[in-house]
Amino acid sequence: MVVLAGGWLVWALLATAVAVRLYTAIARLMRWLASIHLPRSLQALTAAILGASAIAATATGTAHATPTHATATAYDPAPEALAVDLWRRLV
Repeated sequence: MVVLAGGWLVWALLATAVAVRLYTAIARLMRWLASIHLPRSLQALTAAILGASAIAATATGTAHATPTHATATAYDPAPEALAVDLWRRLV
């Protein structure tokens, strides 16, 4: 029983060490990424392009047209009647 508890303790210590190492590596990476800044002119150009694309996307509406479905009315002949009529003309 003591060996089993010791085994769990070793695994817990190993998991804790890996978690601490990952935390410090991620914290160091985030500090390094926070120090990267775009030049002011490039920031302005990026903002202008993104703003223009956002305005253009909202001005045009949707990117694809919605299909219009034809609806049958009381005056439209049935498709079968048209096919029979066409067949009679051909024969």
